[in-house]
Amino acid sequence: MTGEHEPNGEMIEINDDEEQQEVQKLKVKVSPVKPTPVEVEDHRCSHDPYRSWCKLCVMGKALGERHSETGEHAIPIIGLDYFYVSEGGVKVKAELELGDGPEVEDKIAEQRRSGALVKALIVRDHMG
Repeated sequence: MTGEHEPNGEMIEINDDEEQQEVQKLKVKVSPVKPTPVEVEDHRCSHDPYRSWCKLCVMGKALGERHSETGEHAIPIIGLDYFYVSEGGVKVKAELELGDGPEVEDKIAEQRRSGALVKALIVRDHMG
């Protein structure tokens, strides 16, 4: 037998056999609702809504500011994009009809040098 002191100073007796007894391991129940293979496949495409059983949902869970239904944000959000201005009007790169491949960048650069094409930047402040 060994002895230990209680907070009030009294000595209590502890049986050595009690100290060495094994404790039953804690049992944790698995979620009673497991998704069906069809639910897993449907969820895999969009991961919406969040599912606690989905490893990717859990890994990607954001810790930042939640999106608001009203569109209001505590932090201003700035969006940037570019476009081209030509005689034909305002166009995005895909609408320039300069073909495909690595030579497209060379064609754009040539038209910009000649003044036939102007690259412009647009900045938008999404105030909420």
